[in-house]
Amino acid sequence: MGEAIRSFDPLPAPRPSQARAFAEIRERGLLSRLRYLVYKAIYQQQTPDCGVTSGELDRALSNELGAWTRSASPRLIELVRLGVIEELPERRCKASGQKVLAYQTTDRLPAAAALAARVTLSKQDKGAALAALLRLWEMPISAEDRPIIKKLGAWLRQQSGVKIDQEPDPPPAPSGAL
Repeated sequence: MGEAIRSFDPLPAPRPSQARAFAEIRERGLLSRLRYLVYKAIYQQQTPDCGVTSGELDRALSNELGAWTRSASPRLIELVRLGVIEELPERRCKASGQKVLAYQTTDRLPAAAALAARVTLSKQDKGAALAALLRLWEMPISAEDRPIIKKLGAWLRQQSGVKIDQEPDPPPAPSGAL
């Protein structure tokens, strides 16, 4: 049978594909702060084929945040739905002694559909954003910025459902403007 890992032995390194996914999620900021803290704790605490339980995560997060927390459990479901962690078979939790599910990181980035679902705007908010864009449109802008602002306005009008009869012509940029 395998040799038990002593508490002072370093944890085995994650698989290279897990390390690449972790680095990209960290560098691109693909998870909210709390989700990232839970994801990072799983990444750092997991052992091959053993994973980490919610109780062990709460303990690790409490050490990192300096206060007892039970923030891991709700984030685990979200992270599973995003595809960045996966459930492992039940095992005995080192924190509670209960037999519970364990989790480990995957080599996947967050699912785009799940990320897009977390940002929603009401029709009123979209209308307000459109109004702000129209105010921007009335400001002097450079010729090179006009096409992208026009595309952004068309997209925002489509998203908001706000009907505008005619798109205003932007004022010309004053001489010497960027």
